[in-house]
Amino acid sequence: MRDRVDASSGLVLRRWKAEDAPAVMTAFADPLMRSQSSEPIDSVRSAERWVAARGDQWAAGSSHSFAVVDGGGLVLGQVCVGPVDRRHGTGWVSYWTASTARGSLMDLVEIVEP
Repeated sequence: MRDRVDASSGLVLRRWKAEDAPAVMTAFADPLMRSQSSEPIDSVRSAERWVAARGDQWAAGSSHSFAVVDGGGLVLGQVCVGPVDRRHGTGWVSYWTASTARGSLMDLVEIVEP
């Protein structure tokens, strides 16, 4: 799986970075996002753990999560392929967007390819 995809729109899908933790915390402060995590993401530390878990899943090959960022590096959301079934070469695609970007990123799911 590629670890970076540059979209023609100027948006970038890339692996999560530790410095994205504050943006993750802000995104999960939205009541609509709280149910998207198995544990509360209500501090920078919990957001750092969330980002680290995405890296662990990538390293294990079980899931590939991409931060969606604009040209200036602002985190707008996530596109994820996982869990990955290596035997069949398949995975579920999911995405979420920060409240400020809701409704504007649906076309990005189409550019994630194995």
